[in-house]
Amino acid sequence: MDAEQSDLLTELPKPEVIGHLLSNEGILLTFSTADGPRFAAVAVTGEGESKPVAERTLAAAGDLAVHVDRLGRDIGKRGGQLYIVDIKNPQRARERTRSAMTATTSAALFACRTRQAFAAVCEELGVTREDIAKAAQLYPMFAQAQTEESKIVVGQAHKLATALKTREIYRYIGYSAEDKFQIGQVHPVLADQIARAVRFDVGDANKLPHPSSNDALLMGHLPYPVCYFEFDADGAERDDGTPVGQIRMMVLARDLGGEVSSVFFRSHPPGDRYFSMGFGARWRVEDGEVLWEPDLLTDQMPTDLEDEEHLKRVTAIFLAPVLSYLALLNRPGAEVTRVVPPAKLAASRQKSGKPPLFDFHRVKFMGNERTSSTRDGAESDRAGPRLHMRKGHVRRLALGKEIWIRSTIVGRASAGALGKDFLS
Repeated sequence: MDAEQSDLLTELPKPEVIGHLLSNEGILLTFSTADGPRFAAVAVTGEGESKPVAERTLAAAGDLAVHVDRLGRDIGKRGGQLYIVDIKNPQRARERTRSAMTATTSAALFACRTRQAFAAVCEELGVTREDIAKAAQLYPMFAQAQTEESKIVVGQAHKLATALKTREIYRYIGYSAEDKFQIGQVHPVLADQIARAVRFDVGDANKLPHPSSNDALLMGHLPYPVCYFEFDADGAERDDGTPVGQIRMMVLARDLGGEVSSVFFRSHPPGDRYFSMGFGARWRVEDGEVLWEPDLLTDQMPTDLEDEEHLKRVTAIFLAPVLSYLALLNRPGAEVTRVVPPAKLAASRQKSGKPPLFDFHRVKFMGNERTSSTRDGAESDRAGPRLHMRKGHVRRLALGKEIWIRSTIVGRASAGALGKDFLS
């Protein structure tokens, strides 16, 4: 992206409202207030699926657009009032547009069901063909900016935490209104725990190595008091049974001393929407085995055997990748890297009012190779190594007995301290 394009993007006003065309031919994302129309981008698609094209394109636009079901809340936070106008009849488009712009001094969304209606609304708002052409020219720049940012931003923890804090998150289907309210009360607390956690990007859950039974003790222990895991999984379906491809799944886990408590979330396509599953799991190590059971966030209990079995199956889907990852994480040869968002990007997001990005850790298993005992420059001398963090691990004693050694600080403080190896 050259300097001229970058300056052009910087000069664009912040979006306040979206007008979009619901058809399979194209969508214009226009940002318009009572002061006049403002333009951001145009996206064209040739797909003819029954799913509204607008929803898919808004999802693809990411931070450039505001989802229709969130517009009211977002405008409300700014102290404004939002009008959403659904225009089906081209003959009434101008009349409805005039009424909406007269009725509100803040913002209005015009959802046009046909190209004719959209053309009428654009004419009433003073949108010209040149404006639309300019928006079309700008769209690739927006798309490129989104792509460049996605390459250096790891995970969706910042988006999930924001959704939890603002309670803009879906509740798991099947809970009563009272239970959903009870779950919602816990969400802001969980958002704070995500911010404090040591976060891990697991990647594709299908590509994780299957741990052997000898790794049972490794799987039952968290390396830190609060951990957050994200991974991709296949097999998700829409309400009508059609597949949605890969989705992002999240597990927030806490060490309670003797057992681990976890809570589950998953992404909800399209776009950055999230489901609070309303339950998690508790697990512990006992006699060399990991014992686990579903853990509900409410007082609700499964109503019958079928519900109970379904709960166990879903719990296993979330829990299995985490346990496999913990086994991988603590084995000799695990290479851990920390991904930190660039300072320039973090400052830019803060200036524009976007949620702060979080750092993440990734682990790569190096086969039979063992990492050096003096990692990350932890040089050793005759008097012993410098002060550094030793990860939790299993120690195998005589006669085959295994014990868990928790994470700890080791080395000589007088020799200097290393950076927070493996810590956020």
